[in-house]
Amino acid sequence: MIISVIFALLALVAGTALFTLLDKEEPMAVLLSASIVLGGGLQAFLMNYLGNVFMDGADSLLQIAKFQERSERSRTEALELARLAAEQQQEEDFKEAARPTPEPEGEPTSEPEDEPKKEASGNGESGETESKPD
Repeated sequence: MIISVIFALLALVAGTALFTLLDKEEPMAVLLSASIVLGGGLQAFLMNYLGNVFMDGADSLLQIAKFQERSERSRTEALELARLAAEQQQEEDFKEAARPTPEPEGEPTSEPEDEPKKEASGNGESGETESKPD
């Protein structure tokens, strides 16, 4: 994060400026300038770390939302394709059911029932003449 770098540089500049302005012989001036530099650097580090934690968390939430949106979109598209395929199949089935099936021309499949059937029976009524010896 740029803010933490700027904050660290400001702490460094403030510490060195204070060190140059104060008496270098006094230990409190050195301690004050060193504490400003270290405190500012530590704050910049913490700001950077916490900022990255929050930004990474927000970034990961954003990525999760994007993946969820993609999966919902692909799920919706898959459901739409399945619905279209089912509708096309229903239309084809309806067209096949509405279309009459043509019967094959040529030999009829059943004999007409108007003609009597000749059956051979064993009692002599078959229509054949039997010859009797005289």
